[in-house]
Amino acid sequence: MKPVKMFAVSTLALLLFLGAACGGVATPEPTEFARAVEGTVAARPPVEIEVTRIVEKPVEVTRIVEVEVTKVVEIVVTPTSTPEPPTPTPTTQQPIELGEPIVVTRKAYDGTTRLDIFLMLKNPNPDWWLPVSRVTLSVFDAAGNIIATDSIVVFVPPGQSAPFLLTGVDIGDRVHDRLKFELEAEGMRSLSRWPGAAVELVQANLVGNKIVGQIKNTGEVEIPQTKIIVVVQNADGEVIALDFAYADESQPDGIVPFDLDLGQVEENIEFEIYLQPELVSGTW
Repeated sequence: MKPVKMFAVSTLALLLFLGAACGGVATPEPTEFARAVEGTVAARPPVEIEVTRIVEKPVEVTRIVEVEVTKVVEIVVTPTSTPEPPTPTPTTQQPIELGEPIVVTRKAYDGTTRLDIFLMLKNPNPDWWLPVSRVTLSVFDAAGNIIATDSIVVFVPPGQSAPFLLTGVDIGDRVHDRLKFELEAEGMRSLSRWPGAAVELVQANLVGNKIVGQIKNTGEVEIPQTKIIVVVQNADGEVIALDFAYADESQPDGIVPFDLDLGQVEENIEFEIYLQPELVSGTW
């Protein structure tokens, strides 16, 4: 910043000038006044002042504002609940489970030994079902020799169980010791391809040596026929007979009858009924 020069004028010169202006004293001659001023200026050299910084101080303005509160509104914030994640579609399939077999040994009319065999197949997959597949049975004696074979086809609905029955397996005069089951699964199918076949038992009664009853088609498709499997127990809870019959074709919501002749049976028997509907050709 450039220095500012300031000149000092003698007090005496100023007083003379002011006195003359006010009429208090005689006004000096201009020549004399000029000499006095010149002498004063010559006697007092100029003083140089260097301005190095200009400080600006902010001015704080305080203002008081009166606010009248006329209404208080309460705001309640409700937290949003986190939704449960959707159940994932299973990517792996559990194998079909085979239950414990029930075996009834009996003599045929020709004197040979026959085996009637019942078991349940369980499907643990609620989103998959087993189309018609073959189950093969092998029968072994105590020495490990195979003495009989047989097979049957079954299907298992999604997340449900299905009965399996083989009757009249001929083992001649041999004694069976062990059974082996092999399921030749045709590949599981997704729930979207399930044809919706289902039946249920309406009623069943023992009339003499016959079981007489009705079944109802509770599914969405026609069922050509339904296999009625009967497990007969004596008063001690032992299985004494395995047998089956068929109910005719049924339409959705339709009810059809069936009957099964048990032949000579003991008194005070009990029975359980299992249903195995057939699938319409082309759906399996």
